[in-house]
Amino acid sequence: FPSHDSGAGKKDIAYRYGGEEFCMILQDTTAEQSMPIFDQFRKSIEEREFDYEGQKLKVTVSIGLAQTGLHSNDPRALFNFSDSALYDCKRNGRNQVKIAKLQLDQEPEEKVGKTG
Repeated sequence: FPSHDSGAGKKDIAYRYGGEEFCMILQDTTAEQSMPIFDQFRKSIEEREFDYEGQKLKVTVSIGLAQTGLHSNDPRALFNFSDSALYDCKRNGRNQVKIAKLQLDQEPEEKVGKTG
């Protein structure tokens, strides 16, 4: 996962959330501040070639971001917001980073990465 210094000895948290989904919590970092961090991570994955059972694979990632206080303070709602942004990425060509819409019926705030 991307390296990030939250400062003051605070630890960022990364864990597997589902089959191919992961969650990373960056402390004291806004969604906007995290965009370049995760876009660099997205690019580093896109540029790598992975060896799986003797086959070379190219992999991309789509990343949805949500922010405590901006989108919600409720953990389940934050997952829903970030999941919605993730699926916006997938619907719009994959291999992107998006900040969740402030409401589920709005356009995404920002998009970074390939769009097709």
